[in-house]
Amino acid sequence: MKHDFHANPTLRFVIPVMSESILNTVVGLVFSYLIGGISASSLTTIAQGNQVITLICAAATMFVTGSGILCARLLGAGERLDASRVVEQAILLSAAASLTITVLCLIFAAPMMELLMPRADAEVLSEGIAFFRMLILSLPFAMLNNAFTSVMRASGDGRSPLIISTLLCGLQLLFSWLFLRVIPLDIVGAGLSYLLSRAIGSTVAFIMLMHSHQYVLKIREMFKPHVPTFKRILKIGVPTSVESIFVQTGYLVASSMVIGLGTFEAAVYNVANTLYSFAALPQGICSTIATTMIGQLIGAHEFKRAKRTGWHIWMIGMGASFILSMGTAIFGSSLTPIYSSDVQIQANAASALWAVAVMCVPAISLNTLDPQLRVGGDVKYVMYVTIIAVWAIRLPLTYLLCYVWNMGAVGVFWANTLSLLFRMVCNMARFIKGKYLYMRV
Repeated sequence: MKHDFHANPTLRFVIPVMSESILNTVVGLVFSYLIGGISASSLTTIAQGNQVITLICAAATMFVTGSGILCARLLGAGERLDASRVVEQAILLSAAASLTITVLCLIFAAPMMELLMPRADAEVLSEGIAFFRMLILSLPFAMLNNAFTSVMRASGDGRSPLIISTLLCGLQLLFSWLFLRVIPLDIVGAGLSYLLSRAIGSTVAFIMLMHSHQYVLKIREMFKPHVPTFKRILKIGVPTSVESIFVQTGYLVASSMVIGLGTFEAAVYNVANTLYSFAALPQGICSTIATTMIGQLIGAHEFKRAKRTGWHIWMIGMGASFILSMGTAIFGSSLTPIYSSDVQIQANAASALWAVAVMCVPAISLNTLDPQLRVGGDVKYVMYVTIIAVWAIRLPLTYLLCYVWNMGAVGVFWANTLSLLFRMVCNMARFIKGKYLYMRV
């Protein structure tokens, strides 16, 4: 019997996904507020360390995204046992890769941060290395948790990831308060809060996944490599991983350019970028919903309904993104003081939020269209377009706007906007043709 997720997705999936995304965003803003009290450079330090982790996790999307897409399509086709084998192999791959990367990053932490933070003040660099060493210890838990929640959502289960995120967020705030205010460990305390909350959260996530009614999982099978399943995961996952690596590397290079402008411009950028997480709230929601809903509809061969549902997700996402991004820009002068006490940083960051508002338009479009192309199997096209946009458009423009035209931190947002517009046009054309609906994965 085919999986009936697409029959009534709203209460069982969409609302929990929205709730989870809102929760993560709000807690992220609160955590940034706590971090901002450590030092003038702390937000920059945390942001750079987290981008390295994001880049590493991007490499692991070959397991997470590949397994999530396969599970959505297999469950949509009613192939529950095959989906379970995919989950087991995704866990094995994620665990092996994360442990290897963690050891390497601990060994080369100092030279890595020196390379990624050129021209940084000695204090900023020292903070960056200390934070990164603590943060990298949480990588295996973060990668495994991503794998667990990805396959949960692929099955149409939005409730379990919401419970896990609620636990993670609550623990992170508790440990942040403990290690930053009660026992002031400063930047190391911030890293420790990540480590402990992710360790506990991923353990709970694993227990919940093992009790899932959508999969039939066996722990002993998670230690047995299964090459045919590996190949199916990697066929979808490798192009997605390559795309994510190029994107996140591009973000790191752009952030390094901002740091090269000086501590002031770096602070302006990171305050505006922190508030961008609120304006970008619909992006993660639409991406998650599109992957699961469209994947299961394609798996069930309901192609016309998949295309129609995809358009609905796009329209709703555009409307929500416009409201939130404009609201963030309009009230920017009231929001920026939360993350900086410097009046000039507040003013410049508030101005930058208007560029952020414009950037949100192509960004939400990509976060609704790209997942649908990927879940259909059109992963290589998305990869090529993304690499061209980031490395041939965004980074050259970032250098030009920041260093030649002296636009400062705001130039980073305008450069990203133009690269996103290029991707939006290319992927919209591909989406309209609809060939992705009939590809084999």
